[in-house]
Amino acid sequence: MKLKVVGYWGAYPEPDSATSCYIVSDNNSKIVIDMGSGSLSKLMKYEDINKINDVIISHFHYDHFVDVYPLQFNSMIQQDIGNRKDPVKIYTPYDPLYSEAMNYKTFTKNIFYNQGSVFNINGFITTFLKTNHVIDSYAVKLEKSGKTLVYTSDTAWSDELVEFSKNADLLISEASLFDEMKGKVEGHLTASEAGKLAYLANVKKLLLTHFPHFGVIELLKKQASKYYKKEIILAEENLTIEL
Repeated sequence: MKLKVVGYWGAYPEPDSATSCYIVSDNNSKIVIDMGSGSLSKLMKYEDINKINDVIISHFHYDHFVDVYPLQFNSMIQQDIGNRKDPVKIYTPYDPLYSEAMNYKTFTKNIFYNQGSVFNINGFITTFLKTNHVIDSYAVKLEKSGKTLVYTSDTAWSDELVEFSKNADLLISEASLFDEMKGKVEGHLTASEAGKLAYLANVKKLLLTHFPHFGVIELLKKQASKYYKKEIILAEENLTIEL
């Protein structure tokens, strides 16, 4: 199992970058988790877009899903010129404002999930946990060939998330806030909380992501290390982690 970072900013993309987007792959398949603003262009930089058939959206905030819309047009054109046969499957929670738009003719197909859902996506056993955010948002767990990856999505502290992440080979955790901002922004983790989550869950590696647009980003890693003493990695474009 491999993880590639495509986009890692929170809220909006910095120049020549993207918000949340990650590729989980093995030798046979690829799954995209989240398609935030700017992510489609970056995704096409690193992957053959016509081999991307499965996209998981953690929640309906623009920095996590808005590039599904240009992806729909991409799928349409690629079908029209014969490069793509099947629609892209878009796995999402239900939302009355956005869910219907995830279906687009024969080009994208929406598949709903909730906390009880279990999917086998190309051999990746995929489960979900509702997180502590301002709208319905879900952490995602992917398991295959004895390896486990957990993505927190956007969340404040959650004891349930500790159990959901137990013994994962890689935890991809949001670190939206420096420690001194604790309690000032609803629905997000501080860097130390991300480290505490990784420590309590006994994960093998911690990848910090969903960065703020101010401050020294390297400080997030230092703050997370107050609790977590194993490997901590800061997200960056095209970073690849093999599990």
